[in-house]
Amino acid sequence: MAGNTPVSRQSRIPFTLQAVFLASNRGKEVHKPPPENVGSRVFKKNWFLQRKPKQKKDTSKEEGNPKTSQNKKAEKRKVEKGIDKTLPPQQYLDALLKSRGYSAEKIEALKTSYSKTPSPLQKASYDVYLIGLVRKNDVDNFKQIVESGISPNACNDYKESIVHTVCRRSRKEMLESLLEHGATLQVCDDYGRTPLHDTCWAPEPALDVAQVVIKADARMLHMIDARGDAPLNYVRKEHWGDWINFLDEHKDDFWPVQEGATEVAKDLTVETTTGTTIPDPKNALTLDLAKMVAAGRLTPEEAKYLASVQKDDDRESGSEEDDDDYSDDDDDDEDDDDFSDDDFDDEDMAVLLTTLPVTANIDIPGR
Repeated sequence: MAGNTPVSRQSRIPFTLQAVFLASNRGKEVHKPPPENVGSRVFKKNWFLQRKPKQKKDTSKEEGNPKTSQNKKAEKRKVEKGIDKTLPPQQYLDALLKSRGYSAEKIEALKTSYSKTPSPLQKASYDVYLIGLVRKNDVDNFKQIVESGISPNACNDYKESIVHTVCRRSRKEMLESLLEHGATLQVCDDYGRTPLHDTCWAPEPALDVAQVVIKADARMLHMIDARGDAPLNYVRKEHWGDWINFLDEHKDDFWPVQEGATEVAKDLTVETTTGTTIPDPKNALTLDLAKMVAAGRLTPEEAKYLASVQKDDDRESGSEEDDDDYSDDDDDDEDDDDFSDDDFDDEDMAVLLTTLPVTANIDIPGR
C-alpha cells in the first residue's frame, strides 16, 4: 500500500519560510529570519521568472503587409506627380485656387440664398418611403415618383432634402433625374450643410457625384456650415488622396487659369437674399396626392389619373360659373333696355330729391 501513497508536490515557497508566515499569521512574534537566506533567494527567483525578454521587431512581415505596400505605392505616386497627398483636401484646394487666380474666401451658407424656406409641396413630397428607394438604389421607381409631379427638392422640417440624401448615398443617376425635373443644388439644411457637404461625407469617395455638383456650381466648395466647416472638411482621412487626385485632374475644367490675375484673387459673389422659396414644378400634384405618392400609398400612374380627373372637374365647374355670370349679365342688359332716359322726367327727379336731407340747399323743380 506504500506505493499508492500520493506524493506531495513541493511548494515554490520553502517549508522554513512557510513556517515563518504561519507563525506570523497566528499572532506569534518572529525575531529570527528564516535559515539559509531562503527569503531572499525566493524573491530573486520569482522576480527573474516574471521578467519578459525583449523581442526584436520582425520586419520580415512588412513586405506582405497590404497597408505598408499601399503606403509605399502612395509615396511613389506622390514623388512622381509632385503632389503632397498627405495634406487635407481643403488645404490643398485653398493653395490651388490662389495659384490659379481665384478666391479662397469662405461664406456662411445660412446667410446666402442657399438658405431657402421650404414650400408646402416640398414637405408633402418627403417621406421615409422615398428615402428607402434611395437607400436601396431603386432607380426605376424613384424616377417614376419624381416624374409624377412631386417636388424634386422634397425636404423635411430641418430642410434636409432628397438632394442631400442622394448625394450622401452617391446616387449619380438619381441626382441627374432630380436635376432634369427642376431640382436646384443651391440649398442647405438648417445647419448650413449643402449637397456637396453630404457628397464629401459619403462612406466611399463619391467623385462622380462631386463632378456633377461642382460643375453645376463650384461656389459650393466655399460654403461653410454653422460650425465653420467647408465641404472638403467632411472628407474622411483615408480618402484624402482620392480627393486630391480628383481636384488635380479637374482643375482646368473647374478653375482655368485667370490671365493677369495670379496675384489678386478673383472676387466671389453670391446672392445674400435668404428665405426664398423654390417654385413648384409645372405638373405639380396636389398636396394630398404628393403625400400619398411619396409614401408609396399611390402609384405615380394613379396619382396622374386622379390629378387629370380633378383638373377636368375644376374646368367644368369653372365653365358653369362663367355661364351663370353671362346669363346674369344678359338679364341686366334686358333691364337696362326696358329703362330709358325718356321715362325719367322732372317729376321723378323731384320725388328722388325729396329723399335728400332738408338741410341741403337745392332747388327742387315743381316746388
